[in-house]
Amino acid sequence: MWWILLLLPTVVWALPPSPNAISILPNGVCGNQFACKPTSQCSVWYAELNALPPKPCSDPRGVVGLCCPDVVHVKSTAIKYPEVPIIRLLPPLTPVPPAILANTARAARTDLIHMKVIEENLSRNQMTMSFNSMAWAHSSNMAPLEMAGVQGERALLVVNVARRLQDSLRLSPEQAGLGLQAIDTRLSLLGDTCPILPACVPIKYRSFDGTCNNLRQPSWGSALSPLERLAPPEYDDGIWEPKIRKFGQELPSVRVVRSVLVTDENHPKVDMTHMLMQWGQFLDHDMIHVPVFRTANRSNIECCTREGGTIPPEMRHPHCFPIDIPINDPFYGPRGVRCLNFVRSMIAPRLDCRVGYAEQMNQLTHFIDASHIYGPSPDIASSLREFVGGLLKISVIEGRPYLPQNPQARGCIRTNGFACFVSGDTRVNQIMGLTALHILFLRQHNFLASALAALNPQWNDEILYLEARRIVGALMQHITYNEFLPTLLGRLTMDTYGLTPQTSGYSPSYDENVNPSITNEFGAAAFRMGHSLIQGAMNLVAEDGTVRVELMRHWFDNPHLLRQAGLMDAVLRGLVDQWPQNMDEWVSEDVTNHLFQSAKRDFGFDLVSLNIWRGRDHGLPGYNTYRQVCGLPRVTNFQELLTIMDRSVVDRLASVYRSVDDIDLFIGGLVESHLPGSMLGPVFSCIIADQFARLKEGDRFFFEHGGHPSSFSPAQLQEIRQMSLAAVICDNADQIINIQPLVLRQPSPTNPRVNCKSPMIPRMNLAAWKQ
Repeated sequence: MWWILLLLPTVVWALPPSPNAISILPNGVCGNQFACKPTSQCSVWYAELNALPPKPCSDPRGVVGLCCPDVVHVKSTAIKYPEVPIIRLLPPLTPVPPAILANTARAARTDLIHMKVIEENLSRNQMTMSFNSMAWAHSSNMAPLEMAGVQGERALLVVNVARRLQDSLRLSPEQAGLGLQAIDTRLSLLGDTCPILPACVPIKYRSFDGTCNNLRQPSWGSALSPLERLAPPEYDDGIWEPKIRKFGQELPSVRVVRSVLVTDENHPKVDMTHMLMQWGQFLDHDMIHVPVFRTANRSNIECCTREGGTIPPEMRHPHCFPIDIPINDPFYGPRGVRCLNFVRSMIAPRLDCRVGYAEQMNQLTHFIDASHIYGPSPDIASSLREFVGGLLKISVIEGRPYLPQNPQARGCIRTNGFACFVSGDTRVNQIMGLTALHILFLRQHNFLASALAALNPQWNDEILYLEARRIVGALMQHITYNEFLPTLLGRLTMDTYGLTPQTSGYSPSYDENVNPSITNEFGAAAFRMGHSLIQGAMNLVAEDGTVRVELMRHWFDNPHLLRQAGLMDAVLRGLVDQWPQNMDEWVSEDVTNHLFQSAKRDFGFDLVSLNIWRGRDHGLPGYNTYRQVCGLPRVTNFQELLTIMDRSVVDRLASVYRSVDDIDLFIGGLVESHLPGSMLGPVFSCIIADQFARLKEGDRFFFEHGGHPSSFSPAQLQEIRQMSLAAVICDNADQIINIQPLVLRQPSPTNPRVNCKSPMIPRMNLAAWKQ
């Protein structure tokens, strides 16, 4: 499905008033056919309501809230192109004789054997990564699951076939990447690389690996499947070589691009909270994890020396794509760092079982389904369960339930015998705010399982577990569409793409023709905009309001701090109290020079350089291409960018890029001027809104959809709509007493701090689940 962002004020409501028609009568009665609702249920209109004099209303029960419209039918008004030719028509290739294809397949398998020989030689020469390498923490966060390795090797085999055919048939990059897609791997010695389609029947509960969501396309959105694309890649060879040049000219050093365009200044978003950033990361880890390659014995690949020195090319693993650091780099230069470790993303076999260009793997399910809590496979899910009462495993610290621990894990800082936490996603220990949200939702699941057991004593462990998991997945979706996306995208984009949550009834938006898979442009560029929101100095707020400041660089992979009494609450209070940074080219030095910094060093990795380089690794076309994809005119020179970017930005772009066509997508989207009422510019808005439209329309299990075995009853659906992230925090933190109803936004007269027991923060009534 293809979408285009319309910059016209299109609104789809049951009763569509204009923003100027919003009014709240002095006596607390809503006018203009609006309804009085808890603040959390007016999130989409909050920016407009907050601009007016605050006049809270009260419902018939006396619950104080805000006046906002009922939404009973949501429909996208974005223009959908029924067919967009992303693959240009090429003269048909002469059919490859079966004998040549068979010989090529055999030779490609020999290439994989040769790869293992190279790895053995590197291991003998101690050229694999050790625990004290500066790249260890970053590499551990990018590690593939064991089940991903097999799929990655199959994809490599197909890529090797494409490369050999390109050489023997003297194909251009376009012919190799696009034309070779005429070859069906099922008709050759490559048959074992074709993903096997599962047999599907309609059931009430999601599969753990995401298969069988779409009964006609059962692999869409499943774990270990490839990312989708909005535009064909621009690999150097058309197949998989990283994009390092454009029109024959080398692209600029990513570290130079970062240093010139992205620096650390304080430009906070004063009406938002740092929880906006934290929910974005938590959500991202539910939808996408593109792993990098490891060796056959599952060792991290080292592409630089342990201290960031260069390694001769002949001593590097073939999957290395290190970032060269200029000798005059103002930060790394004096520290002797000339090389940042970078290993290429793992690729996956194409679902259409074709040869052609490589596609990167998502080892999680693509859906918003809480797979980062439960795991993307039945085996991982089972390892996290108690198998009693529907509960998840816990560890108990000072009488409170925490995530279970893994004494064998080496991916985090261990202190006084404390082990790493374990959840459905391996990145759970990355920063304390992320870990805190994982703990909250673990507790939420166990609360739900216990409450459902009391309501339905006849339910067994399996039903209790699956029902609690089903509700938690719905809460992830509801909070995302009701609180997160309106804050990020603004109401205009929400309405245009059909993302506005309904206040009653089922959504009719499910479309079995919509592929819900995460797009490469979203995962490798647009949604990484959240890195700009990070505060380098994190506030920990005690119950009495005392603030303790911690540098982000000390939080990486350091979850043991959460064991300290009261610290988890302090982290959560800080997140709902502190401003985030605005989405722009100003990014905290804690992630541009100190990412995953260890205690023994005064430097770490550069997240922005990694983002740009990852886009080139994935062959992403430039920013200008995506202007066209999003229905915007291409620009032909830097001067034309002045209509959408500040002059200082344009001047800096022109100083590092030779052409506007060279501008990397991540950088171009980062420096765009924002749309009205949005935190994003037009291209990032388009890519992100498109993705969340796919995740709604293409997910048969989306919580608002009716008419399926998985659908919630109307009463259950209304109870889920009562919930908010504030309610999850209140119910599952250790001792948080007061909070604002919309925790992604700063407290204000329309969003006041209230007691957690206040009716302004409503909860679900689980009686709707009584059987």
